[in-house]
Amino acid sequence: MKYLNNKLSIKAISVFCVLLLYLAPSYSDELEERRIKISLAIFPKIVAVDQDLESKLPRDNDVRFLFVYDNNKSRAEALSELLKDKVTNIAGKPVRVVVINVRDVSLIFTERSAAIFITERLDKTQFDKIVRVGVSEQIMVFSPYAGDVERGATVGVAIGNRVRPYFNIDTLNASKVNILKKLLKVSKRYE
Repeated sequence: MKYLNNKLSIKAISVFCVLLLYLAPSYSDELEERRIKISLAIFPKIVAVDQDLESKLPRDNDVRFLFVYDNNKSRAEALSELLKDKVTNIAGKPVRVVVINVRDVSLIFTERSAAIFITERLDKTQFDKIVRVGVSEQIMVFSPYAGDVERGATVGVAIGNRVRPYFNIDTLNASKVNILKKLLKVSKRYE
């Protein structure tokens, strides 16, 4: 009888493990989706405290965000629409969102941009390219994805007991982005 119970227990555990394999990606996708939505809410507020924002406005005087994607343009467009629905202006200036492929990012800097928002996970080469553009253009690179601040994104989010901005201090200094000191004091920092 013990052998039969052990055999049933092993089968039950096996079934449970197989179910976890199917449910785990769904749960992690759900967490990532939540993280992106939180990031979209925080992103314009962080850009608004860039002390040099006025110098990053193009001739038409709007706050221009680049939403960068690699393979999923429709996802980037959907995220840009979510932002546009919630944020129409920053400091009285209209907001304009430009959706652009990571391969074309360097082509778009004929006009100033206020910040870059990464809309999907990027490989190392693409990610490093975006960070280099952010540093050279002296603008923030915001990534909602866990681990990207450690890889060099200027800012992301730290989600724990509370949600806080998460700054990469080296990238922030290299890009010469001037963030309100009060915000830095209450933020998580990667140094």
